[in-house]
Amino acid sequence: MSLIIGITHSYEDNFAKLNIDYLKITAFFGATGLIIPYTEKVSEILDITDGVILSGGGDLSERLISEKLSPMAKNIYPDRDIFEAELCAEAYKRDIPLLGICRGVQVMNAALGGTIYQHIDGHISEYADLKNKDETVTHGIKINKESFLYKITESEHWNVNSFHHQCVKIPAPGFMVSAESGDFNIEAIENPEKRFFAGVQWHPEKTPDDKLSRGIFQNFIEACKK
Repeated sequence: MSLIIGITHSYEDNFAKLNIDYLKITAFFGATGLIIPYTEKVSEILDITDGVILSGGGDLSERLISEKLSPMAKNIYPDRDIFEAELCAEAYKRDIPLLGICRGVQVMNAALGGTIYQHIDGHISEYADLKNKDETVTHGIKINKESFLYKITESEHWNVNSFHHQCVKIPAPGFMVSAESGDFNIEAIENPEKRFFAGVQWHPEKTPDDKLSRGIFQNFIEACKK
C-alpha cells in the first residue's frame, strides 16, 4: 500500500479547493495525496496518514496571530486556521512528517509558538499580475549551510517562485531559519530534531523540474516512510 499524505485545502464559495499540482507531486514520488476536510477528528486523520502537507491559501486570522488584524489581510478563513493549527500541533507531538507551503509555513510557525509579519510592503507587487506567476522565479534566497535545503542544493544561493505578503517573523521554539530572501525576510524554517518538520514560503509543487523543489518533496516522502 502506498503512503498516504494528508493535504489541507482552501474553502472558497462553498467548495473545497486544492491545486492539482499538490496531488501530482506526491504521486510522482509514489504516494497518494488525500485531501483532508476541516474536522474536529484530528487524531483520526493522523491515524491514517503517513505525513501532512499544509497547502497555500489566504492570510491568517486573529485566531492564530493573537494580535489585531492588519487592514491588508484578505481571504480569511478562521475555521481553516483552527483546524490546521490543531493538525499541526498533534503532528508535531507525534513526530509525523509535515511540510508547510507558503501559507502553510506561516500556520505551522504560529501554531507552534512563533510569530508572523502580517504585511511586507512591496515584496510581490511587480509580479502580481503575471498570468504564470506561480511558476515564475521572483527572487533569490540565501540558504543556511546547516539546513536540509543546503544538503539538496550544495549551494548557499538559489532562485525560487515566492509570492506572499506575510511571512515568519520569529521562528517557533526549536525551529531554525533555513533560508531568507535578499531583503532579509525568512523564506524557510525547519526543526532538525524531528523526522521532517519544515516549511517554505515559495511553491515547490509548481516547479517539479527544479532540483531544490524535487529534493524538498523527496526528503519529505522519505521521512514519511520511516
